[in-house]
Amino acid sequence: MDLKFFALAAFGVSVTPALAASEGTAVDRLRSLEQQIEAQQRQIDAQQRQIEAERAEIDALKAKLQAESQASAAAVETPKSIDTTVRAEPQIEARRTYEEGRPTLSSPDGAYSLSLTARIQFDLGLYFQDEAGPLSTDWRRGSVGGGRENIAATDLSSGKNFRRAQLGISGRLAQNFTYKIMPEFGGSGTEENPRLNEAWLGYTKLSPWTYQGGVLAPPANLDDATSSDNTMFLERATPAELSRALAGADGRVAAGLRGNGKRWFASLYVTGATFGEEEQFDEQVAVVGRLAALAVDRSSYNVHVGFNGSFVLQPADSGGGATSARLIRFRDRPELRVDSTRLIDTGTIAAENAYTVGVELAATWRSLTLQAEAFRYGISGRSDGVPNDPHFGGWYAEASYVLTGEHRPYDAASAAYGAPFPAAGAAGIGAVELAVRYSHANLNFHAGSPGLPPPTDGIRGGIQNNWTFGLNWYPNPNIRMMIDYQLVSVDRLNPASPSNPEPFGSGDATPPVGVQIGQSLQIFSLRTQYSF
Repeated sequence: MDLKFFALAAFGVSVTPALAASEGTAVDRLRSLEQQIEAQQRQIDAQQRQIEAERAEIDALKAKLQAESQASAAAVETPKSIDTTVRAEPQIEARRTYEEGRPTLSSPDGAYSLSLTARIQFDLGLYFQDEAGPLSTDWRRGSVGGGRENIAATDLSSGKNFRRAQLGISGRLAQNFTYKIMPEFGGSGTEENPRLNEAWLGYTKLSPWTYQGGVLAPPANLDDATSSDNTMFLERATPAELSRALAGADGRVAAGLRGNGKRWFASLYVTGATFGEEEQFDEQVAVVGRLAALAVDRSSYNVHVGFNGSFVLQPADSGGGATSARLIRFRDRPELRVDSTRLIDTGTIAAENAYTVGVELAATWRSLTLQAEAFRYGISGRSDGVPNDPHFGGWYAEASYVLTGEHRPYDAASAAYGAPFPAAGAAGIGAVELAVRYSHANLNFHAGSPGLPPPTDGIRGGIQNNWTFGLNWYPNPNIRMMIDYQLVSVDRLNPASPSNPEPFGSGDATPPVGVQIGQSLQIFSLRTQYSF
């Protein structure tokens, strides 16, 4: 009995710790499972709250969109009720766009439009000349007639001015009509009172021809057809200016036709006086024409050829009646307008008619552009008893190369080359262009010898030769920065003669007979341009 008791007691002592250990492990696992369930429940609760918040946000956005839709419908409904009772046909609803960078309002069908257009050119010029002396010993002169240009020719005015300050509107009317109104606030030498640079109406249903009438610049040559926004240099070449000034140029009252295809251009205009010109007894009447073609057109190069001319049918009459005086004059400044002084000038010539004729040649090859023109200017039917009708001549050649890889595009509508369009590459610097030009203008006719008066039929307008070197930067299509450096040489003898002994005024104002009144000078100029 005692042995059995002790055996059972020993077995119980050995089993009890094992049971206790097994019971402890189960409790721990149970607690761990409870903790995991509680953590998962908390995650589920958080996700539920997030879902509810997002659902509330979606409901709020739906309500907002519904309210805006109802407000928009109400706003649209009101004009419709007004249109049916008030607005006359055709119904025009303004659409705001940008056409070629211009802020534009237009009808949905494009039949009516109004674009804001502007051109701002601010110039700075520095003239480098020999030091000025008294008129009695310094014989450099400007235009015949004296006045300011006598002194100014010896000391051209360095400074600054707004060469062009234009702000106007352009657009379409009823599909078949176009228009433009552009006042001018800038000027040559100094800003002038506001005047009309352009104000014309065009009729386009004659396609490919367009009729234009009003105040405009009829195409007179290739350099003239190139917009002042796009020229290689601050100013057009003097020979081209002499051509366009006779019967064309800015602000000319004109009417005529112009037309073009993909590779041809033609224009013919009847012109009168320039807008705002001093009243005459009879205004000038002239015709201005141009014919051009893209003779070769390849992907990497092209060749342009052209012909142009102007003919004055009736010069303006500045006298009237028994004192009728129909006069023609050729003159121009160096190729900058910060100072308005002209250094070559034929003076006024009595004439029945006058003319200019010119030939054009230009080409591009990738980033290289070449352009040249040659002109002849003349008088026909000289009415002052002088036997010979004078004629003059001039030409220029210019080239540019775009360092950043762009090129000058050809515009068939004007038969001229535009400015490089800055590419997105080149590290974002825009287009950079180098340019060079040589121009020669000869306004002498039977000029005679130095130290002597001119022959009876002689005209001493002078010879101007001009080298220009340019650097142009186009950061974007609307902005251009330009730097020009010019070497100018004027060879001109004093035109004083027995019939006109004091062309520059009395006393020291007119130099001795037959002396040199030309000069050599250098010009440095800058332009900042913004246009759209």
